[in-house]
Amino acid sequence: MKSPTCSTWQTLTLDQALLALEKAVQPHPSLDDFVHIFRKCRKEGQSFGPRLHACVRRCRLEAEKGSQLVEKLIDCGSIDDAQEIFDGLGHRNEWSWNNLIKAYVKCGKPELAFVAYEKMQEEGSVHPLERTYTALLKACAKSKNLDEGSKLHAEIDRRGLLNTNVFLGSALVDMYSKCGMLSRAQEVFNGMSIRNVVSWTTLMAMYIDYGDSEKALTCLGHMQSQGVSPNSVTLMCGLKACSNLQSLEKGQELHAELERQGWQKDRVVGNTLVDMYLKCGSLVLAKQVFERLPERDVVSWTAMIAGYVEHDHGEKALQCFEQMHLEGVSPNSVTLVCSLKACSSIGAIDKGKEIHTEIERQQVLYSDRVVGNALVGMYAKCGFVYNSQQVLDQLPCRDVVSWTAFISGLVEHGHGEEALKYYEQMQLEGESPNVVTLICVLNACGIVGAAKEGREIHCEIERQGLMEDEVVSKSLLDMYGKLGLLVAAIEVFHNLKLQSSVLWNTMMGTYVDNGHEEDALHCYDTLQVDGVLVDAMTFGYCLKACSNLGAVDKGQEIHCEAERRGFLHADVVLGNAVVDMYAKCGFLNLAQQVFDHIPMQNVVTWTALISGYAEHGQGEEALRCFDLMQLKGVTPNATTFVCSLKACGSIQAEDKGREIHVEAERQGLLEQNVIVGNALIDMYAKCGFLITAQEVFDKLPAHDAVTWTTLIMGYAEHGLGEDALKCFKQMQLDGISSDAVTLIGGLKACSNLKAADEGQDLHNMINEQGLLNEDLVVGSTLVDMYAKCGSLSLAHEVFSNLLLRDQVTWNVFIGGYAENGNPEAAFRCFKQMRIEGVLPNADTFVHSLKACAILSALCEGKNLHVEIESQRLAERNIYVGSSLIDMYAKCGSFALAKLVLEKLPVQNVVSWTALIAGYEEHGLSEEALKCFDAMQCKGAFSNSVTYVSALKACGSIGAIDKGKDIHAEAERQGFLKGDVAVGNALVDMYVKCGSLVRAQQVFDTLSGRDVVSWTTLLTGYAQQGESVQVLDVFDRMIDDGVMPNSVTFAIVLSACNRAGLVDESYMLLEAMSTEYGILPTIEHFTWVIDVYCRSGKLEKAMGIIHKMPFCPNPLIWHTVLIACEKWGTVNLGKEAFEYAMLLDEKDAEAFVLMSHIYASCGYQEQGNKVGTMVLSETDDGGLDTIHTE
Repeated sequence: MKSPTCSTWQTLTLDQALLALEKAVQPHPSLDDFVHIFRKCRKEGQSFGPRLHACVRRCRLEAEKGSQLVEKLIDCGSIDDAQEIFDGLGHRNEWSWNNLIKAYVKCGKPELAFVAYEKMQEEGSVHPLERTYTALLKACAKSKNLDEGSKLHAEIDRRGLLNTNVFLGSALVDMYSKCGMLSRAQEVFNGMSIRNVVSWTTLMAMYIDYGDSEKALTCLGHMQSQGVSPNSVTLMCGLKACSNLQSLEKGQELHAELERQGWQKDRVVGNTLVDMYLKCGSLVLAKQVFERLPERDVVSWTAMIAGYVEHDHGEKALQCFEQMHLEGVSPNSVTLVCSLKACSSIGAIDKGKEIHTEIERQQVLYSDRVVGNALVGMYAKCGFVYNSQQVLDQLPCRDVVSWTAFISGLVEHGHGEEALKYYEQMQLEGESPNVVTLICVLNACGIVGAAKEGREIHCEIERQGLMEDEVVSKSLLDMYGKLGLLVAAIEVFHNLKLQSSVLWNTMMGTYVDNGHEEDALHCYDTLQVDGVLVDAMTFGYCLKACSNLGAVDKGQEIHCEAERRGFLHADVVLGNAVVDMYAKCGFLNLAQQVFDHIPMQNVVTWTALISGYAEHGQGEEALRCFDLMQLKGVTPNATTFVCSLKACGSIQAEDKGREIHVEAERQGLLEQNVIVGNALIDMYAKCGFLITAQEVFDKLPAHDAVTWTTLIMGYAEHGLGEDALKCFKQMQLDGISSDAVTLIGGLKACSNLKAADEGQDLHNMINEQGLLNEDLVVGSTLVDMYAKCGSLSLAHEVFSNLLLRDQVTWNVFIGGYAENGNPEAAFRCFKQMRIEGVLPNADTFVHSLKACAILSALCEGKNLHVEIESQRLAERNIYVGSSLIDMYAKCGSFALAKLVLEKLPVQNVVSWTALIAGYEEHGLSEEALKCFDAMQCKGAFSNSVTYVSALKACGSIGAIDKGKDIHAEAERQGFLKGDVAVGNALVDMYVKCGSLVRAQQVFDTLSGRDVVSWTTLLTGYAQQGESVQVLDVFDRMIDDGVMPNSVTFAIVLSACNRAGLVDESYMLLEAMSTEYGILPTIEHFTWVIDVYCRSGKLEKAMGIIHKMPFCPNPLIWHTVLIACEKWGTVNLGKEAFEYAMLLDEKDAEAFVLMSHIYASCGYQEQGNKVGTMVLSETDDGGLDTIHTE
């Protein structure tokens, strides 16, 4: 075999190399060749090992070369080979041992370094070098072996090496620092006679590692003052300290020094600078440094991406990630983790999926647990729970971080029950929760109301000894607060050894959220007394407590204290809380003053002010603020839109509401936020645009209980009971549970429809949910529903079963009796209410005065008036004053009614209308019109009821000219377009004044015509004898889809009667019950029987009479008797006469008519006999039999 040259040893196969070595060919391989051969040996099989070591021994490597080979083999991981070669060295000196020990330390095997050191000492003839001690101290630092390090320190001291070797001192400082002995490290440093840049840098690094970056920078200052110039490593340590302290100014100083030293092009220095600027919040400077880097590696890019993520610039982070790819730099695990965090922060699920694909391509998911956990977290935080679970299932090893990332995402998206399920699964798989897991599951328990699980987790926290962890304690208090377990929260708080200001704040928040505002304020007083440091959040909770209590005086005191401490101008959230407190308490001037003086007004500040104005009935001012806010460049959020829409609803500003609707839709809020959709439905409903409200409802992607309830209430409030109940039923079919407010809406709908049966169904639902005695409003509304349906016995039953009856409940009950024509019962309730200790309020007096008006009970009304005067209610409540006027007017006491009106501080349309209506109802139409004129002279605007009363007065006295004036005024104010009652009154006025042409003209222009409109016009034509026209109008009414009522049929039948339309009359009578569900009254039968009688169809008339569902009255028999006289039908006349006698034996008219029948048919004698009889009966009680053959 040809001898290998120096350049060919590495080209040989392992077998060839071993053969060459065994033959001792020259030249010998180099150290690198030996390493290459050892690597081949390790790769191809251990069986070659003994041959190779035998060859090395035969080469008789000298100590220095052997030591270098040992070092190289350790570097490449061939530790066993290195140790065998070292053991085979013929002569091992200090250098050999030093290289072995240093090599072990370098490759992360400190324990083997200590073993080598012990063997070295055992040989006795070899003493450690100074660099050996340095290497061993590094081993101690790595393994945190303080005992061994202390022994080495003692030996170094004994040999007096510390004062002569600065590197040993630095290594000792580093060792003590890594072992957590900061004071010993400082002591060694202080005792060093010589300190170089390495010593100072080591000390700085120690302080940084232990979180005292300020001391690190102080060290840097001392070092420079002692004439030691920092190197790049020192300056980078300084930059790290600046990062921790967010000390931008100092960081810029160090940056300048690095540039002065010429390090600006060093990649590591550049990366450190980028990181420092990012952590100090200066993204602009970070980007400048980054862009000037001559070479940007994965660390540079990752630093930028991480910085953007840290400062909530997720989109920029992902743009950076894209650019990194374009420049051909492959991401590492840290880059991928940071990019996934960016996706999570902005919900960029598509980009997250792209990164997932890249992770799969690089097969990182299975090799790097941190990346896998970040991927789980990204999907979970973006709400893609299924994808998150898939990744979790794929992870080869799931640790507590994996589970916590998944559980955290579930909690964040409101999947509390799922979170608890997976928490249990995690434990079943043997993984113990960490602090973050426990905090997440505590939040889950709070979300889903899982008290039992919450207590179990509390026990786990105590078992792990985590109660003193502030974040854990805070989460525990939060959970108990959300569960409403205030006693448990208080117990936890009082058992804490340390009650920090954060925990006091949490406890105060728990009190406020559970309606214990006074306890929250007591906490604040305790903090003041105990001298515990309070912060802006403390004041925030206090102000919220004051808002809820309406305690403006306490709120003002807290406001002043917060301002005195300088919190108000430094904390925008606190400024918002002050504005909100004053606004909610109704002190809008103070709210505006604070708003104007705080240095910054953000969307929350504006919204607090807008909400205050909207809540306190100042809708115009709320909308002015909304417009001004946008002019100032502040973009409204969902809550702003909700408050502004509420303002629109309160003042019926439908046009402005539509503008806000367009803007909310442009921002995509209807798809994202159901509360905005609900507010829109409410606004349109309050403005009376129910069709638009329904359209908004139909377009919403999801409907919750509030959405349905808002629409139901809208329909109910506008008298559209059928639509409201239809919605209610559909809501239940969709599986949405109804709450108290929904049921109240349903009950109001039943009240409008007088649908007692449906109301009873709702009553059953209320009982099933146990709401009757839990919610006073539900109880009151149920009583009101039964009362409005006329079911006073059921209303009384519900009322009697209520455990608690407040003013509202009593008022509803009293009002129910008054409305249903039972004023005596209303008075009894009024007295009972007082006996039970419930004081009457304005509504009570309004209902009671109505009862007096119905009964014309002037005496009782005067007594109520005395009581109203004592409470000055008439002055403070216009409805009470108006009810007094109405009561006196209905009792006919107009002088007192006028006196009350004159004394009212404000004479509005309601009070004037009460007097006008009173005059009209008592036939004093001229006085009514004088009163109407006086009202207009006083500048009061008329409403629809005023116009109706005034037009009735015109109709009663035929004052058509005045009626025309009122017509013109009502039309000018737009009442004919929107109010059918005014239109009907106009038609009626013109009819009564005999102007059918004008009546028809008004009728034709009405925008909405109900059964009253049609019936009034029919009456006019019927009174003029226009029977054909009556029937024509009736047909048009039916074609128009308007259901006739009983009065309509009476008018039409009277017209048929006058026109002699026999068949048509009977058909209409039949249709009443069969087609329209109206039971004919005796009046309807009378018109039909009369037309049959007048047409000579007496037998059919008698057939109709016998089929009547009630007993005929004398008028019907008189009608038959008159027809019998006309048509000469004695026997039928005699039958009718006998029926008339059964009703009234002294019916003189029946005797006279029977006498005429006899006379006209030639029975003069019988006629005279009947005619002269006051009461003539035979023994059997009947008339003598008369034969008329």
